Amino acid sequence: MSQGIPSLTQLPSLLHQSQISSSFTGMVLWVEVDAWTYHYSDQGDYTWEQARNFCQTFFTDLVAIQNQQEIEYLNKSLPYHGRYYWIGIRKLGGVWTWVGTQKALSKEAENWAAGEPNNRRSNQDCVEIYIQRPQQSGKWNDEPCNRKKKALCYRASCQPFSCSQRGECVETIGSYRCECYPGFHGPECTDVVQCAKLEPKGVPMNCSHPYGDFSYNSTCEFGCHKGFERQGAGVLQCLPSQKWSANIPTCTAISCPVLSPPSRGQLSCSHVHGNFTYNSTCTFSCEEGYVRMGAEMLRCEATGNWTRDLPVCAEDGAFLKQVLAYSSGSALAVAGLVVSGGLIALLAKRLSDR
Repeated sequence: MSQGIPSLTQLPSLLHQSQISSSFTGMVLWVEVDAWTYHYSDQGDYTWEQARNFCQTFFTDLVAIQNQQEIEYLNKSLPYHGRYYWIGIRKLGGVWTWVGTQKALSKEAENWAAGEPNNRRSNQDCVEIYIQRPQQSGKWNDEPCNRKKKALCYRASCQPFSCSQRGECVETIGSYRCECYPGFHGPECTDVVQCAKLEPKGVPMNCSHPYGDFSYNSTCEFGCHKGFERQGAGVLQCLPSQKWSANIPTCTAISCPVLSPPSRGQLSCSHVHGNFTYNSTCTFSCEEGYVRMGAEMLRCEATGNWTRDLPVCAEDGAFLKQVLAYSSGSALAVAGLVVSGGLIALLAKRLSDR
């Protein structure tokens, strides 16, 4: 059954083995390099679409060539066929594209034969590779996609869980390599970048660690207790550079307006978190002959305001006028207050609490 099939015994030293398989309709020859194998149909030619369907059915896809070493390897390893081999490049939207990865062909990766691609007759949207050609062997040529050629396939080393799904798996001759995404490293991208452990003082912190404590993509949110306000970023993220996106914020006590003693009065304050800040308390008193009008004590609240208006110290006579105003000018009420000194004292206390 294998009569007439070209021998593949003279292969580069990179090869570990060569075999012939007759599992499918039409002989299929394949060259194995560790887990990655090249395959091509020895009997029957295909249009580009048919060739890709063949490769995707039995293997991975039409071959995706990544470097000059691979081109040289294929040109030495594969037999000559007069119609040459289709590879996995096609013009999509006017751009030469590797169909397996949907990545555009870069200038550095181009391997066109002299004068190619020429898009003769404006219908050459697929690419063949010259194998064992007397001139420009291993080079590429654009061709109409309906022409029939050999299917050059590969079976990937890369599997769905290669590189721990934390990097891009890149096929290489004999194996594959992982190009890790930012934040990951190691042969299989299993290692995660670590940032310094955050230990804020007096600042509430709530963290989320998708890949481990204080590692790449960890995020920490910061708040402040009642009466305090945050200075700095509210959320920090561990970056691929092993640094946090910002410095740890601080919490400072909310300030209230600075108070001064009233005229003819004294002021005495107690400050818990700093002068005239949250929970500071101030008490007021007046000199002899003056009466305090307003609250005796004020407290700085979390809103940044004092609990009451600033009191004043008024002379006794001025205080009597306030009494008249408080009693709405009622002569009877004033007389009653004048007669009853105890009631005046009571009213004075009520006014002082306003």
